[in-house]
Amino acid sequence: MYFTILFRNKPEKGLARLGIVAGRHAVPDSVDRSLMKRTIREVFRNRRGEIGSVDVVVRVRRQADRRNIAEARHELEKLLIQSR
Repeated sequence: MYFTILFRNKPEKGLARLGIVAGRHAVPDSVDRSLMKRTIREVFRNRRGEIGSVDVVVRVRRQADRRNIAEARHELEKLLIQSR
């Protein structure tokens, strides 16, 4: 598993908001850490309408580099949609 996701319902209506936790312990290389954060933002932006009015925090648990970023992206999309 690449990610842990936390959800919190917002009291007011509106679009979902995103928080990202990607520390050096989980992803030591800054290039890979930036890739993970860009991927998280892209998936969230594409799925924002389906998520609803919640705050979402995505924590990176382990590193995904360019070879397996598609696998990580698929996992994140699945987690975002199934959890709501």
